Amino acid sequence: MAVLLCLCGEPMGGSQVPCDSIVEIYTKEAIDSEIANDTDFVDLWDKNYTYWYCPRCKRLTITEDSTRHYYRSYSRIHENEHPSFEEVASWQEILFYRDREFYDAVEENDKIKVGEFVHKYPSRYLVRLSPDETKAFVFAPQDKAYLFTYVLDPKPDFDKLER
Repeated sequence: MAVLLCLCGEPMGGSQVPCDSIVEIYTKEAIDSEIANDTDFVDLWDKNYTYWYCPRCKRLTITEDSTRHYYRSYSRIHENEHPSFEEVASWQEILFYRDREFYDAVEENDKIKVGEFVHKYPSRYLVRLSPDETKAFVFAPQDKAYLFTYVLDPKPDFDKLER
């Protein structure tokens, strides 16, 4: 398994399977489409990007699967002034899952369907992505209370980063 250094310098990944640094992220529309098509759950893994979660700075880094090149990253912040869930409810819904939840589901039943998975492992957060994809607001699923925000990082100049 690949190891990726976060922009903060923390190594993410390694040989552990499932990997605690990998997060599975899907749009609600994509999941609904897979449920309507009665897709096998394992087919969700065939995607174009890998999402890495840094345990130190809480940043999400996205790499392209085919090349493993950096695509973009989002820093986690807490904003004192933020929209309510109702204000962003119409924005694109994103579902977050830990890699471990995927492995647990497959170990229990390798023929599980996407709909069964979503029912058994509900997303831990209510996430809404801004239309310009520069911010993601994260809310608690129970009471829709604001938790934190992910903001798009400027693209780093890798030639200037310390090695």
